[in-house]
Amino acid sequence: RSADAQLKSASLATNLPDSPETTIVSGPSGSGKTTLCRALSASDDQCRYAVSCTTRAPRGGEIEGRDYHFLSRADFEARTTRGDFLEWAEVHGNLYGTLKSSVLDLIGAGRDVLMDIDVQGAAQIRSDLEQVKLDLEAARRAGDLTRMSELQYGRIPELEKQLELA
Repeated sequence: RSADAQLKSASLATNLPDSPETTIVSGPSGSGKTTLCRALSASDDQCRYAVSCTTRAPRGGEIEGRDYHFLSRADFEARTTRGDFLEWAEVHGNLYGTLKSSVLDLIGAGRDVLMDIDVQGAAQIRSDLEQVKLDLEAARRAGDLTRMSELQYGRIPELEKQLELA
């Protein structure tokens, strides 16, 4: 299965008992998203912060893999072309994004996932959610839904509400 399909399935299936949850904290640059995510993940052993990628240079005290994955612009753009990002945006001349693999790895390990993303990234995720809804509705009409798909379809209103709050 493609990473896109795995991510959609993993993200939408979180209404199952003991399934990992994904929480998106979204807002403009400098609004405290990262501070909030770090505090939440520090207070809950089950919860992990999905480290974002950026093309900007590290600031004093920032550590690769803890604060960001620091990438060259060429590497970031190549990963964008391959579809490696769940979402990405250009903010103040630098690229920022969340790797699908980072989120899938955490979900696969049974961890709840916290993501901090810019408002542009949240808009991308909303757009992707609309496509998932269309795909699931088409499958439902065709009578091709498995029990998992029915659970996923039923979860969409909850996901939409979470995105409205992001």
